[in-house]
Amino acid sequence: MTTDEKCRIVLERMLDVAKNDDIIFRNDSAGNITTVLIGFGRKECGAEDASFDEVVNDLYRLFNKNVGVSFVNIHDDDEFDEHERLHY
Repeated sequence: MTTDEKCRIVLERMLDVAKNDDIIFRNDSAGNITTVLIGFGRKECGAEDASFDEVVNDLYRLFNKNVGVSFVNIHDDDEFDEHERLHY
């Protein structure tokens, strides 16, 4: 699957998720890292030295495959030990 095809799927899936949850992207100035916040969860995608394709692959796994993605519950800042898996 090409990067363009993955981008299209990610966008379609994001629009689907956004019907029920807010999606916020926060970029890290240290490189190609973005933190994705969905509802009360978060996940970092990319890496300092990641290429655009690698960031797209991470976003594709997050929004399409939901493979091995666990979110830290940020509902209460004092309870970082709680983990939840988002199912959408």
